[in-house]
Amino acid sequence: AALFRGAHVELGLIDAGSEEAGMSEGQLRARVVAAQREERWAPAAVGGELDAACQQEQQRRADAAIWAARADTETDPAQAGRLRADAATAALEADSLREHVAVLEVADEARALHLTDTAVTRDLGERSGGELRARGIDVHDTSDRVTAEEWLTAHRAAQAEDDQRVEIDEHEVSDTRGDDTRPADFDEQPAPVDEHAGETAVPDIRDTAAPHPTERTEQPRGSMRAPDETAAVVARAQDAVAEVRNRKAADDARAASDRAEATETARADTLTRWAEDDRGAGRDAHTREDESVLER
Repeated sequence: AALFRGAHVELGLIDAGSEEAGMSEGQLRARVVAAQREERWAPAAVGGELDAACQQEQQRRADAAIWAARADTETDPAQAGRLRADAATAALEADSLREHVAVLEVADEARALHLTDTAVTRDLGERSGGELRARGIDVHDTSDRVTAEEWLTAHRAAQAEDDQRVEIDEHEVSDTRGDDTRPADFDEQPAPVDEHAGETAVPDIRDTAAPHPTERTEQPRGSMRAPDETAAVVARAQDAVAEVRNRKAADDARAASDRAEATETARADTLTRWAEDDRGAGRDAHTREDESVLER
């Protein structure tokens, strides 16, 4: 890593990784994991399929127009009928492709929305991954990782083992059963629920979703998905759009709350300043009055 950074400086390259260079391995790994979690719910990549569908639609509409024109100039009635039938079939296929294109456009727009919303997180993850590789650390090596459940189990086992070795002094034990001064009819009520607080009971899409197979590789060019596969792509795109909208709504609510808090703080500061000015003016008036008395 030192040789890499030294060469970077000597070559006069842009110093875009100075922030990552000063971060710990844990911080860098956290950024990489955050980027991977955002990638899990990305809509399917349908750019190639959308391009192919548009070209096929244009081709079928051109075929329909050409065959209809040839049928109008054809002298053989049988041949003219076949051309008109082919033109009608091509027009129907073009209409079907138009519907498919509209569906793919929805998925493609959803993917663009997701990429825009997660651009910062993915960029930080890519930069952090590069810094880890420069340090000789394999980002994909999970052999040394411990899950939260494993850590909690080990922590509880260690606590239980420590509790068995701790000697309890009788003076440290007190009976507080008679110290309850609450009335007999006291009924504990749950804390009031904030209706404007964010919903935390819903599952996180970053935990429930899995990366789509097209996240790294798109469909072969010219291939078309089956109707059920297309429906799944659209459903995934709709979930992604809903997630982005919910995030934006939460960000807007948080920004509005911050603005309201800043306004209230500024108002309190203004009132405090006015009060101090009034007290200062009163002190000045009292001082002048005392001086006048002394002069008399």
